[in-house]
Amino acid sequence: MMTIFLYAMAAIYSTGALLHVLDLFDLRRDFSHMNLAWRVWVVYLLIADAIAALGLWRRRQYGEYAFLFVSASQAIVYLTSDLFGNQNVLASFHSVCLCVYVLLRLHQRSDSQVLREVTTWRQ
Repeated sequence: MMTIFLYAMAAIYSTGALLHVLDLFDLRRDFSHMNLAWRVWVVYLLIADAIAALGLWRRRQYGEYAFLFVSASQAIVYLTSDLFGNQNVLASFHSVCLCVYVLLRLHQRSDSQVLREVTTWRQ
């Protein structure tokens, strides 16, 4: 289940990175007329989303760390700041993704703990 979730997150974050590339070339948002905070945010998201997507797709530990970092940073910024306008949908999305990740990790750990106990009991 965790593997499917991480591949889905890789696909979603790679789409996010591609959308930010479009932003850089004014093909989606008017990057050339954005204020400095927006420009820095778009470039940060482009880089962070790309690192997270690549790492998640390749099943590397840094991908999960990058995913957690970028997802948490977006949830926090969108929930606590008016700088980027109303981003409730994105804040909710990233909050739910973080919760699902934590729940899947806990489930994965409980499964491995049960397996260890069964293996120890058989010996």
